[in-house]
Amino acid sequence: MRDPARRQPLMHERRYAATLVAALTVSCLLSDRSPAIAAEPQARTAAHFLAGERGGQPSDFAVVYQRPARLPNGEMAWATKLVDRRTGSVSLVYGDLGGAVAGAELMRTGERVVAARQTAMQRKASRALRSAVGDRLSHMAVTGRAATSLPVAVWLDADVTAAEQAVRARHPEVTWLAGRPLANDLAT
Repeated sequence: MRDPARRQPLMHERRYAATLVAALTVSCLLSDRSPAIAAEPQARTAAHFLAGERGGQPSDFAVVYQRPARLPNGEMAWATKLVDRRTGSVSLVYGDLGGAVAGAELMRTGERVVAARQTAMQRKASRALRSAVGDRLSHMAVTGRAATSLPVAVWLDADVTAAEQAVRARHPEVTWLAGRPLANDLAT
């Protein structure tokens, strides 16, 4: 026979387990939570979206490729490339985890939201410039004084069409080829 001293802890464990099972059962039965509902598969969601946008049936759109994507604000999303079986056109559909489904405008909207939150320096400066400025600011914070200089180069993308046309108008004697002057000597 077993020693009664050994049986008591076993009975204590059984009572604890039974109490735990009863508490879990009661909490499941009394909770007001609705049962979980699985989302529609992404490919089907994308096909329904395109059918609504372009007409036809969801079965007219075949999935070519599907992958996870990251929206500009850092949130995860999904991207599906579909081909229209009727016309052969290829379309991209994006969806976020919140249930929004759209074409490329979903990405553009995310880019606009992120750009609105950023400073001009964050939006426009190259990684090297941001790093250089950050290093200089760190140096200033540590030493308490500013560094002597920060070399910066700036490239501008300007519309020079009007200026080029003015130069061509002032020099009718010059032959122009593909926007460049053809000169036989330095005087021309």
